[in-house]
Amino acid sequence: MRALALIVLAPLAWLPTGCSTVACAHGDYSAAECRVAAENHYARVLTSTGVTVRFQDPAATDADTWQALGKLTEEEGAVVHGRPSTLTDFAISIDPGTLGADRLELVLDNVASDAVLTVGPVGAEIEVPGPLVGTRRGLTVDLDDEIVWVRARRTCGPSFRLAVAADVQTNPVQFERILESLHDEAADAEAAGAPLMGFALLGDLAEDPVEDELRHIEELLLKSPVPVSVVPGNHDVHGDEFALYNRVFGAGTYAQSVCTARVVLLDTGTGSLAASIQGRLPELMERSGSDFLVAGGHYPAWPGRTGNGWGDEDAAWYLLSELARNDADLYMAGHYHSWEEMPEVPVGDGEVHQIITGTAGASQGGGVPHFGYTRLTFSGAGIDTCFVEVLPPGRSAKGSGTQGGIRYCD
Repeated sequence: MRALALIVLAPLAWLPTGCSTVACAHGDYSAAECRVAAENHYARVLTSTGVTVRFQDPAATDADTWQALGKLTEEEGAVVHGRPSTLTDFAISIDPGTLGADRLELVLDNVASDAVLTVGPVGAEIEVPGPLVGTRRGLTVDLDDEIVWVRARRTCGPSFRLAVAADVQTNPVQFERILESLHDEAADAEAAGAPLMGFALLGDLAEDPVEDELRHIEELLLKSPVPVSVVPGNHDVHGDEFALYNRVFGAGTYAQSVCTARVVLLDTGTGSLAASIQGRLPELMERSGSDFLVAGGHYPAWPGRTGNGWGDEDAAWYLLSELARNDADLYMAGHYHSWEEMPEVPVGDGEVHQIITGTAGASQGGGVPHFGYTRLTFSGAGIDTCFVEVLPPGRSAKGSGTQGGIRYCD
């Protein structure tokens, strides 16, 4: 019996002497890993009528799991509200469950006006006509015994555009002017044969991570003529105990195909990468046959440029190495309230092209501010980059050519 007692008691020496809790049990969503858990949580919902709704990979046919590619919530009257995080294709699975629900009311925001929606079981999906205006769609989905899929797809030409900006913070009025200017951008892009496929908003949406501020930006994004992909910045998540960013906008880290580009957006909101995301970088940065690889996050990838961002500079250098290893075409960021292009950030014996575009409204200090967004034009000639200025009240003369390091769009 003495030997047995030693065998049983020996492992107790490895137990901690104090109290321990599972990571994220107390909801510190300032921690990047906890936001990964939150974005996965909000990518699916079990409704009061027993229906399970989940965001999926656009090509998925198996509904057993889900992907953090959007946000789903149930609202009053058993209406499910969804916001895809992606700019082009998406998929949602609807499992009717066992309680006998015969329909689901589904409202989708952030859907391109030219997206073609289909609804039905795998192999029997039917196209659903919709208005070719705005980014909101309402659907009544009939349910039976089979899993129903809602899918969206968009077609692309050889050339297309994306708009990118960051750092709204205390100036949502100026940001609203930028959103209004995207209507002119979309019309110009269509006329030029390079349609505007979407807008990437790279963090610091609010000054503080409180619901009123984040909800206000959510409402403003309904004014955009094109879908908006969002990631958090430090002002959106520092000190957050309620997963507010994920509850309002959904995913913070995700990869998507936008026409011929692989676009990877990363949650660097607390100056780090979650360990689970850092481990997935090779997968996220895989080109998957795309002509272009573009990544973006709130903090510039090169910590030596801004210095006041990354709490974990090892993560920043790991990100840079993955960008260089995969021969990424461009990394986009905010945090620094200005526009600056660095075509050749050195990474070992390679280099990474980086643009900082923290120009969505936040204070730029003394001098004349330059608000607006970066236009990326993708074509067979590569990626053309330039800055579209959106003037604040009281100013009438836009910049042109190259001034102070800013390359203005024609």
